[in-house]
Amino acid sequence: MANVLVFSTLPSTPLITSLGVDTDAINVTVVTRERLALMSLAQFNTTLALADVIFVDRFLPGNISFLDLLVSHVNGTLGNDGLVMFGILQKDSTPGNGDFTAAQVNTIAPLLPVDLAATYVNSTSDSASIDYSIQVKVTASIPTSSSILTKYIPWGTCPLIDRRVVVEAKPGATPVITDLVEQKSILSEWVFGPSGARVMFFSMEITENNIGFTVFPYFNYLMYVCTFHVTSGYSDDLIESWEEWPYSPIPRGPAVAVWFVMIGALWIITFWIYFKNKKRGKIDSNTIAARGPGAGQPAGGTTGEGGKPRE
Repeated sequence: MANVLVFSTLPSTPLITSLGVDTDAINVTVVTRERLALMSLAQFNTTLALADVIFVDRFLPGNISFLDLLVSHVNGTLGNDGLVMFGILQKDSTPGNGDFTAAQVNTIAPLLPVDLAATYVNSTSDSASIDYSIQVKVTASIPTSSSILTKYIPWGTCPLIDRRVVVEAKPGATPVITDLVEQKSILSEWVFGPSGARVMFFSMEITENNIGFTVFPYFNYLMYVCTFHVTSGYSDDLIESWEEWPYSPIPRGPAVAVWFVMIGALWIITFWIYFKNKKRGKIDSNTIAARGPGAGQPAGGTTGEGGKPRE
């Protein structure tokens, strides 16, 4: 069982719903701005200490003391929790005007496998632009340590990605998924320094702009894989394959038997219709042959153009 702590703008989002699918393997706790406001620093530390993995979904503590504490549970000071963060679409010095303030970005940025320099940019917001939506691809050479992220997921079928942060992977990081044309990072990861914590960064946010990504048939499985891939001390060999994971949308158990019965019934019906029509065709042919020449022609002989009798 992995204990996942999700920092989110809302108590329920597509990401939270996805993480909550496999309740036998993942225990989800959500921290929103409202819930955090009720915590003391000591209570927040206790909450962090219980987590194995931290997901960041458009919300981080605005109080830098709280954010520093979160970072310390990843960078080895107090722990080596896994971290999965989704992209930042806005940065603003005034709280509430963007996803995060510059101070928040600067505090979390050293942990991330991508370069969030002060000059980082977002993709275009113009949906009419040819650069608005991009296709993704698996990078040419992925080390074994990251292969679980592509082993069972056909990224070539992934929906187009819309709004995102335009970033490059840092030296030493592994760009796993990039855009097809410019090779910018879509999903990168690395093992952070001496703590050994695995950190992943998705350049897009899970918002209405990228809702197609959440209905990708492999999205729930990907979140399951990410959870255990970044869990310290958990071997990728223990992560279930797409076929083995009980929540993948494929027939299994009694459903497989029902599926085969339905397919068998369809084949029987198809063959019955085929042979029935074939038999009827033979009967019609024999009937016409028995009537002799001209059978089936209108009374009065054959007709020519315009319906007039031919001479």
